Amino acid sequence: MEKNGFCDNNNVKLIQSGRIYFDLMKSHIIGSKKEIIIHAYIFKDDITGENIIKSLIEASNRNCKVFVLVDGIASSISNENIHRLRQAGVYLQFFEPFLRGKSYYFGRRLHQKIAIFDRDTALVGGINIADRYNDILDKRAWLDFAIEIKGNSVGDIFKYCKTWWDENLWKTEDESISPTKNETYFGNTKIRTRRNDWTKHLNEISTSYLEMFRTAEDEIIILCSYFLPGKTIRRALIRAAQRGINIIVILAGRSDITISKHAERWLYDWLFRHKIKVYEYQKNILHGKLAICDRKWMTIGSYNMNNLSTYVSIEFNVDISDKTFCNDVRNNIQNIIDNDCKMINLKKNHIRHNPFAQFYRWLCYFFLEWILAFTTFYFKRPKGKSKTTL
Repeated sequence: MEKNGFCDNNNVKLIQSGRIYFDLMKSHIIGSKKEIIIHAYIFKDDITGENIIKSLIEASNRNCKVFVLVDGIASSISNENIHRLRQAGVYLQFFEPFLRGKSYYFGRRLHQKIAIFDRDTALVGGINIADRYNDILDKRAWLDFAIEIKGNSVGDIFKYCKTWWDENLWKTEDESISPTKNETYFGNTKIRTRRNDWTKHLNEISTSYLEMFRTAEDEIIILCSYFLPGKTIRRALIRAAQRGINIIVILAGRSDITISKHAERWLYDWLFRHKIKVYEYQKNILHGKLAICDRKWMTIGSYNMNNLSTYVSIEFNVDISDKTFCNDVRNNIQNIIDNDCKMINLKKNHIRHNPFAQFYRWLCYFFLEWILAFTTFYFKRPKGKSKTTL
């Protein structure tokens, strides 16, 4: 594996969606003294969101600077709560509305999920702020994951998040809060931050996946919620499979986007032809996005293996190099496979579909490709670096 871009001296912890994750987030908000940054694709003011909103307002009232950036289409925060947050001094912004002008596009979205507390601790993953990702009213949370990071990489994540805000907001704070470079962290974990933002010519997460497929020596495990890989990824998967790499793909048994699930199943026969193992998660909706290579390194974040994440949405992942940690995550995923998944093979796939069903899946697959091309691509990709407007 290429070592460029990795930052030493980090401690990391895998957090699964549900009450544990939101209790952890709330405890970090309560414990923050100077600064909180939250970037989210979905932020709803349901029970979970209201709880976080209340904690953020309390943090701002004790003179902790709070920055919240959410996607303007996917998030739904009432005007009352927007007023409450801003009145308390929270810097709340919504990422570019649908059908924006200038370098015209239809649907570029802020899909990343990041939280930073006092530039000391970061949460990075695929978990949005809404009831469906929490254990609420006896309803099991959607399956998703995040990484809690303490150490030198938090400074890199902060520097990235800072670029989304007016630089004048930080001038008085930079002297009192420095990005973490703290010798007290003796973790062995190496981390590199990875971004996808096609309009800014960034495809780092896609590159990490291609690197994984190219360099794997034994095994690749992919857990993905909306698995519709483009041609480049499919070719790389085939080459890895032809080298004898054991490839396991864990997908949703049922999805919140039904047409996406039908389109995924159109690809199953292709996966089987190349001896790629397929499992479907049964307990609830699967929303996680991670991949593990040879039990040695992994990538995790907001990136789904499809063209929407590759070419349209703004995504953020972290690559983690740590044999002990990645082996523990691998064992955790194996436990999910053993207890919560059903293996799908060629025979089972053929039994549960007929030619009409397969034709419908084909229609779903190509409809999604067409609608993606029509509604989400920029007409004109800016040259060089571009500044995003909030």
